[in-house]
Amino acid sequence: MSARHRISDYSTKEAAKSSKRGYEASEACAPEIHDIKHRLHGLEKTVDAIRPTTAEYAQVRDRVVFSGCMGRWLWGVGKALISAAVGATACRYAMTERPPP
Repeated sequence: MSARHRISDYSTKEAAKSSKRGYEASEACAPEIHDIKHRLHGLEKTVDAIRPTTAEYAQVRDRVVFSGCMGRWLWGVGKALISAAVGATACRYAMTERPPP
């Protein structure tokens, strides 16, 4: 057998061994990939189950923001009413020189 044939046989054997190692590695990874797919599917189900809660959270957050704005507005109106009452009482006292009842 010539040197060329020996090199060719050697590279063919090495290529076959390399292919075999590649197939074995991919077969070893297959259960892990299957497990990862199963876990990802479970995660997707969990996220879908949480989605209504997330929408409800956004709705409650909007209500709280609106309530805060309305509360500030009502406090402003209340302060204005109290200031107007105090001003009217002071004006009445200034005009009649009698203290309020």
